[in-house]
This record gives sequence, C-alpha cells and structure tokens, in this order.
Amino acid sequence: MSSRRTFLAEAGVVGAAIALSTSRASEPPPSRRPKGLALGVGLNRVDPGHYDGWDGELGGSENDAVDMMSLAQRNGFTTRLLKSQQCTRNGVIQSIADAANGLNAGDIFFFFYSGHGGRLPDLNGDEPNPFAERPGGTPTEQPPTAPPVGEEWPTDFATPKDATYCLYDAMLIDDEFFDLLCKFKRGVRVVVLTDCCHSQSLYRVQRIDGPEPPVPPAVRNLRLGNPRSANRGALKNTFTKNRAFYEPLLRRQGIGNVRTDLQASVLFLSACGELETALDGVPNGLFTSVVKSVLARPTGMHSYLNFATEVRRIHLAAQGRTSVLTRLNSILPDGRDFAYDRPFAIG
Repeated sequence: MSSRRTFLAEAGVVGAAIALSTSRASEPPPSRRPKGLALGVGLNRVDPGHYDGWDGELGGSENDAVDMMSLAQRNGFTTRLLKSQQCTRNGVIQSIADAANGLNAGDIFFFFYSGHGGRLPDLNGDEPNPFAERPGGTPTEQPPTAPPVGEEWPTDFATPKDATYCLYDAMLIDDEFFDLLCKFKRGVRVVVLTDCCHSQSLYRVQRIDGPEPPVPPAVRNLRLGNPRSANRGALKNTFTKNRAFYEPLLRRQGIGNVRTDLQASVLFLSACGELETALDGVPNGLFTSVVKSVLARPTGMHSYLNFATEVRRIHLAAQGRTSVLTRLNSILPDGRDFAYDRPFAIG
C-alpha cells in the first residue's frame, strides 16, 4: 500500500465521519496564543479552454466557500477566499504552502473545497481497486451490472484512479495534496472539509443506527442540482490533450510517507466516497447545507466526533439512505485528542 494510501487508511473520513491522522499535536508555548488560518476554495465553473469545452457549471459552490469562510472568521480565523477564476492550480498550491510556512505547533489550518471532483488514471500504481474496499470485494471484482440511478459506469470505472480537485485552470491530484499536507510542522492541526464527488477513496459500509433525525428546513428546502462529478468524457479528453502536463505528475514516485513525512494532525471530513457523488444545490450544496445546519444549533457541538456523527446522520436522512461509506481511526501519540476539540476552535 502506498504511503499516501496508508495515510488515507489512517486518516480517511467519508460521508461526514471523522478520522484523525498522525502526529504530535503539542500545545503552543504559554507565551504565544495559537492562531488560525483558513482557505476557502469554491468553483461554480472551470475554464473550458483547459477542460475540452466543459465549463463545469454549478450553482452553490461559491456560496459554500463564502459561508464556510464566514464561519471561520466568526471563530477568529484569518481567512482567504478564492472563487472560480481565482481558484487557479498554482494559486491554491501557493496558498496552502504559505499557510504551512506561517503556522507552528498549536496553530490550526482549515481548508475547505467545494466544486467538482475528478478521477484520472493511476500511473504510479499507488491506488487499489476501489471495489476491493467494499465489504466482500476482491481486487478482481468487476463493476456492477446495474449502475446507480443517473450514473453510467464506463468499462474502466473499477480500475484504480487518482482523485483530483478540478481547479479553474487544471486539476490538483490527490498525491500532490498529500505532499502539501506534509509541509505543515509538527503539532499543527489541519482540518480539511470537501464538498465534491469522489472525495475519499478508502472506506467501508457502516450502518447508522437509531431513529432517523429530522431534516432541518434549510436542508429540506434546498433546490438540489446535479452531482458535483466532473464530466468523464471531458476528463478523458482533458487528460489526452494535456498528457504532457499530467502524466509526469501521475507517474511520480516517492510520495510523502505518513510515518516519517506527515508531521501535522489532520482531520478530514468529506461528502462521499470514491465511487459516490455529492449533490450540488442552491444556495448551497447538500453536504455544506447540512454542515451549516448542525453548526447553527443553539447547543453547539462539543467535539469533532459528535459534529461528524450528526452531519452524517442528517446527510443520510436528507438522501433517504441508511448506510454510508466511512472510515474512523485515530493516532494520538501525545494523548491530546484533536477529535475531541470543539469544531473550528482555535484555542
């Protein structure tokens, strides 16, 4: 299993479950107050010049990023908001790298992405067959004969793929994102929240027990749109047209090792699994709307764990589902449980 994939196995979160990745989340020195930086990336469209004429139009992603950065500001974060044309590949990479350079032990970075998720061929062999991660699945399992409603399964859908963020002028590959996380110093806390399709890749089915929770009016009254999954034909043509750019990135070896290179503590919350889709909507995407409704409760959320549980339950109820692809794990060498912190609190 690759180092990045090992990281996901130890720190993956799907369907609003929660997981804690490696490192020593030490307290800041008593002479310094911790600080928080937040980056919000929301794309209602991408550049059709790069994506083979496809503009990826969405209705709620920019609003999602605006609302989540407003939440961060209310909690004392210094925020940066990027919308559509501002969400260039180089700009996002540099913004994350700047945050990593500016934060120290005890500080926190919140990264939020809303837009399309994509999948590109796995050319360095670090991705497993996604169907093998399902209960009872095997590495040779074939795609199901009956696709989900509204979803077409191409003949190669079950072959390993790298997940991507579809940024305005080019995609950011999951391996690259992991390497960016490795830039954060030991003791920094990182929260990653993604509202896009195919946003997690290791998972198992978990039944949500207990009574079905009420769906808040703000969620129930959403005008839901299409899944936030990049057009597969456009992705294939984009890769073919830009092969000289993407192939070296996809073939790259030496991805950061979770046990030696990842120093920060990382919580990762995502809207869905690798083979699932996240629903767009107006004024917000479904997942972001659920997140907002949970955080708006008068009693508040006491920890990331109960926050994630409530988000998952309402997200399922809003879709009429009873199971979710999820993974839950934690590594806490210092005994300071980041997962039990108040959500989006700096200190």
